[in-house]
Amino acid sequence: MELLQAKAAALRDGHARGQLHYPYDILLDQAALAGQPDGHVYLCEFGNHRVQKFTLDGQYVGHFGANGRGPGQLDQPWGVARDSQGRMFVLDSYNHRVQRFRL
Repeated sequence: MELLQAKAAALRDGHARGQLHYPYDILLDQAALAGQPDGHVYLCEFGNHRVQKFTLDGQYVGHFGANGRGPGQLDQPWGVARDSQGRMFVLDSYNHRVQRFRL
């Protein structure tokens, strides 16, 4: 956790890939929870209408979501959760729904 905190301090406010704007929730995949170095961290961003994926050392891997109402689009996402089957659930607050994605 100390490494993650150190890397998080280096993240900047913004809208580009790897930058954060009002991050509201965090999700660790199964590998990260087990302390394995190949784990990933997902950050749910209210302000950028997306979920970003990072390595445990803070490197940007990818993202999904964009502002909108269609499938896979998000409007002010508020939280993320996962289940034992490798599915991610994103609370899409302004669209009044929960969307399901595969980790």
